[in-house]
Amino acid sequence: MKHAGRADSGLTNIHTEQIAALRRTWGNDVIQTVGKNKIGVPEAVNAGWPVWNWGGRNVTKAVEAMMTLTCEELKDRIDK
Repeated sequence: MKHAGRADSGLTNIHTEQIAALRRTWGNDVIQTVGKNKIGVPEAVNAGWPVWNWGGRNVTKAVEAMMTLTCEELKDRIDK
C-alpha cells in the first residue's frame, strides 16, 4: 500500500476513501487497526498461500508490530 504523507490516514486517497466506505457501511464491525504494508492478501489468496507466514522474509519489526495489533484486536473481539 502506498503511503501519502499529507492524507489524514497517511495512506493514499483511494485507501482512505475505501476504509471510510467500509466503516460507513459496517460501523464498529470493521476493526480499527489498519494494515499499512507488506500484507499481500490478494497475492496470497491468488497463489493459495497463507496470508501471513511468521517465518517469511517479509517479517520485519514494523510488520510484526502491525500484525500483532491486528491479531490482538481480532482476538479481543472473539473473546467477548
